[in-house]
Amino acid sequence: MTKNTCLLLLALVAGGSTLFAQQKPKAGDVSKFASTITATELQQHLFTVAGPEMEGRNTPSRGLEKAAVYIADHFKSLGLAPVGANGYQMPYMLYTDSLTSTHLEINGKKLEEGKDFTMSMSNYSFAMNVGEMVFAGYGISDSTHNDYDGLNVLGKVVLVLSGTPTPPAGAGRRMGFINKQAIAAQHGAAAVIQVQANLSPSFRAMGGNRPDVDLDKKSL
Repeated sequence: MTKNTCLLLLALVAGGSTLFAQQKPKAGDVSKFASTITATELQQHLFTVAGPEMEGRNTPSRGLEKAAVYIADHFKSLGLAPVGANGYQMPYMLYTDSLTSTHLEINGKKLEEGKDFTMSMSNYSFAMNVGEMVFAGYGISDSTHNDYDGLNVLGKVVLVLSGTPTPPAGAGRRMGFINKQAIAAQHGAAAVIQVQANLSPSFRAMGGNRPDVDLDKKSL
């Protein structure tokens, strides 16, 4: 799917013929322009662009378009002339991926996507029939902790717990799902499923960013 969106461009000083960045500023110019910048004005712009009415400014989104209009209007108020034929904005093509369908079935039991599990939007299309799943603790394998010790996961699906072990084994350790994916791949696993204690409402709403299973809701 494609969608047009916009980027703000640099602007020309009204009546000027070259970009200010191409001119060597005079010694007094720096202090002159710096004196016009105040903490109050910076706070106003920051709080406006980062405010809730901008809806996070995701790409693409209505909030991003609002922010672009706000900045363009400020350029106009400063007397800056736009560059190019499209004013202060430059249209470009944006390609976005959509998850068309997904399902997960374990031992004949179908799980509901968005409720019992979520899939990574970065996954490519595939189908997999797996006869064996191997539990690998927290999916960690390093010099101090090895959940893969004695396990053969070659070509199999690895089931891991989210987070890290309780101290002292997990003291000061940070281990995200991306790291656990890489470790599983190093051991030859075909896929990884991470178990969460529960999937939060916000995580369900956004579809998540990893293949997680909620074991609070389903007995596998």
